Amino acid sequence: MNKNHENVRELVNVLLGQLKEARNASGLSQRKLATLAGLDPKTISFFEQRKRSPTLHSLLLIAEVLEFDLGKSIGELRNEN
Repeated sequence: MNKNHENVRELVNVLLGQLKEARNASGLSQRKLATLAGLDPKTISFFEQRKRSPTLHSLLLIAEVLEFDLGKSIGELRNEN
């Protein structure tokens, strides 16, 4: 696997952790978040357990429900590296 793919995978893993923290802070269950985002509840579980990689579309839907600024978070993570 090339270095760029590793960096993207690491970035997505960090974002998934941040989104899980945001979900917990909001008091939403995985099921409620999934319903509000129009996703299957198992999908949220798979993302949080890193069993499945999210599409950009799924990330955007989840972030919108959680009022989470993906762009800002990605920018901050890229600046750390």
